[in-house]
Amino acid sequence: MFDRKDMQKIKIKLVTLGNLKYPVDFQFIKKWKSKIFSAEHLDQIQILPEMDGEKWSYTDKLLANLIKSDKNYDFTVGMINYRLEKNYYVRRVGKDLCMLSLYETAEIIHDANLTIENFIIRNLYEFCSIYLEYGRDASLVEYSVAHDETRSCLFDMCGNKADLVFSTARPRICEPCKARIMQSQLSNEFISNIEKELCRIRKSLYYRLTDFIKGNLILAITITSMSAILLSVIAKVIYDVFKSLLIPSLFQGEQQEKIQFLTPSQRQESLLKSE
Repeated sequence: MFDRKDMQKIKIKLVTLGNLKYPVDFQFIKKWKSKIFSAEHLDQIQILPEMDGEKWSYTDKLLANLIKSDKNYDFTVGMINYRLEKNYYVRRVGKDLCMLSLYETAEIIHDANLTIENFIIRNLYEFCSIYLEYGRDASLVEYSVAHDETRSCLFDMCGNKADLVFSTARPRICEPCKARIMQSQLSNEFISNIEKELCRIRKSLYYRLTDFIKGNLILAITITSMSAILLSVIAKVIYDVFKSLLIPSLFQGEQQEKIQFLTPSQRQESLLKSE
């Protein structure tokens, strides 16, 4: 069934190649709470060689020579902002080496009000799932489990990169993929953990509210109108309470000040009138 060693966190080394063009908060990724993996950014290759592939791209062979595996980690993920072979956004270039490209994908993610950090984390879950599914075999090059249909699933092929927004905004594991993973003898615990953790990959509260308003315009207008009416009523109540408590005391204070400047007969007359 499920080997206890698979319960150990998968250790992932992150390496950046060249200028990613967009800032990436690697501390956010490092601090991401997961029972499945831990990842940290350790190396950066500043200067890249000339591109050797078609249409200004880097080939798997060249990239495999640029980054090396680290025995202290289960596998290494290189990140680059250039075109990969066949314009894939993910390439498995060695025994325990993967490449993740932000070329075109970063703009798609930003335009959808998503974060690059969440995009990277979403892909790390995919890599880890495949890694465990095949018995901690890091030779990920041989396996392809992606499906052509877009289901907001970790294993969406995303031949059209624009479809990445669906599996990054609210990633999940679809039922057919879940059944496939179960057949590989991974436990229900793994499925439960990864599904819970994927739920934490989402847009910021501001953009979630914006999406809700766009998708429920009439309801949003109704809520806004009711809120305005409610605030108006609350303000009126506060004003009335303030008026009933504060104004009489102010009036009495003014009367006392006036009495101080009156003659004894005028003061007596004022008191009789007030009674």
